[in-house]
Amino acid sequence: MLRRTFLSLVIPIFLVSIEAHAQTTRSDKVVVSYPSKSITNFPILEIGLRRGFYQKENLSVSIVYMRGGIDIKALLTGDADFGTGSTTAVTAFVAGAPLRVVMSMNSFVDQALYAQPKYRNQRDFIILNMGGTPERYAALKSGTLAASMLSAPHSLRAEKDGFTRIAVTRDYVDVPGTAFVVHADKIKKQPQMVKRFLRGSLRAMNFIRENRPDTTQMIVREFGMDQEIAGLAYKQLLELLSADGKNRLEGYQLLVDFARAAQKIERPISAAQLIDETLLDEMIREGGIAR
Repeated sequence: MLRRTFLSLVIPIFLVSIEAHAQTTRSDKVVVSYPSKSITNFPILEIGLRRGFYQKENLSVSIVYMRGGIDIKALLTGDADFGTGSTTAVTAFVAGAPLRVVMSMNSFVDQALYAQPKYRNQRDFIILNMGGTPERYAALKSGTLAASMLSAPHSLRAEKDGFTRIAVTRDYVDVPGTAFVVHADKIKKQPQMVKRFLRGSLRAMNFIRENRPDTTQMIVREFGMDQEIAGLAYKQLLELLSADGKNRLEGYQLLVDFARAAQKIERPISAAQLIDETLLDEMIREGGIAR
C-alpha cells in the first residue's frame, strides 16, 4: 500500500521533469531569408551554422534565398522568422507593415554602381529588376546590362575585371546596412527565441573578426572567388560589421523619409517606431556573447 502511494506521488513528478527537460533541449526551427548572397549577410549566417553558434542556442536554423519583396511577405505570413532585407523592410514599414528591426549586422551599406568599360557616367537609362547581386553581376559580365549596383565580393571582382566604378553609395548617403527584421508579434510571442538567435549571430560576427583564414576560405568556397578577391572581401566585411548590433537611428530616419517621399506620405513617421532593440539590450546585459 505504501509502495503504491509512493509511486503514485513520484511518477507524475518524474514525468513532468522529463517533459520539462525535453522542452528545454528541443531545438526551435527558425527560417531566415536573405534577398541576395553578399558579404553583408551570408557570411554571418553561414558561420553561425557551420560553427554551431545557433545549435548551441537550441536553434535549428535554415537560411533560404528569397528575392526582395518576397522575403518581406514571408515575414508577414509567418513563413520566415527573420529577414535580412532591411531596406525593403523600411518601405513595407512606411506602408503600414508591422515590422521591426531588431539588430544591425552592418553599420554601413555596401553598394556601388559598376558599368561596362565604355561608360564613364550614366545619363539616360532604364532601371530593371535583375534579382540578387550574383545575378546582376552575371548580367553585367554577359553584356546584358550597361551598369548595375553590386556589393562585395562581386563588386571587387567587377573592378578586377575592368568594369568602371561610377559611384559608391556611401559617398552620397550615410545609411545603415543589412539588419535582422522580424514581425512585431514575434518579439511579444517568442522573445527568448529571438534573443537566442541574436546571441548566436553576434557570436558569429565575433568569430569573423577573430578568424581571418577561416572566413576568407568560406568566401572562396561559397562565393567562388579567388584568394585575392576573398581577402579584399574579408577586409571590407570587417569595415562593415556592426560593433555591437546596435542600429543607427539617424540613418534609418533618412531611409524612412526616402520611403515616405516615394509613397507620397505627408505625415511624419519616426524611425524609432521601426527599431526595437529591447531584446538585444536584454541579451547584451545577460552576457554570454563571447565565443
